[in-house]
Amino acid sequence: MTVFLGCAHAGTLRPVTDLNTQYEVTTTTPDINPPLPPEYSGTVPPCAASGAAPVPANACLEADVSPDESAAFHAEATRLAGHAEENCRKLGEAIQNHIAAVRMYDRAIVRRSGPYRFYGVGHSYQRNGEWMIRIARRLDELNERTIEAKARTLRHEISHTLGAKERRVGEDWSAADYAERCG
Repeated sequence: MTVFLGCAHAGTLRPVTDLNTQYEVTTTTPDINPPLPPEYSGTVPPCAASGAAPVPANACLEADVSPDESAAFHAEATRLAGHAEENCRKLGEAIQNHIAAVRMYDRAIVRRSGPYRFYGVGHSYQRNGEWMIRIARRLDELNERTIEAKARTLRHEISHTLGAKERRVGEDWSAADYAERCG
């Protein structure tokens, strides 16, 4: 089966031959503990930092938010509380409500699709009805992300707790809308 994609900018159709996406890191998946993908390129921080019970090394991905990150995330929630746009004020409240669920990955989760490499810098999901929000500190071993980039990812991922989808549906804001318009 051949699938054709059209692009408004290109003006032509091209066949897509590689539809084998290995891992999706930006969708909200309810009630699971997502497995470590085989192409994960980050180091695995110790679980003891977050007070968790010992688990297999490949299951422990996240670390606690640093004091600098925590201060920036709280400042972001406070800033959004006074925003002119109602959706941004709701986002600020959601950040306050879910800040305890935020954990940091050492590095982005890498997803390969054909010749392309995608860096998953954040995702959110639910486990037992509780939201889990994950943000990457760096793209790879050489590229630390700025606090502004982490705050943008925070806005994007927390917006999912408000029901935002990855793509806009009708007049509803997408997660990207929350990340950009409330920035």
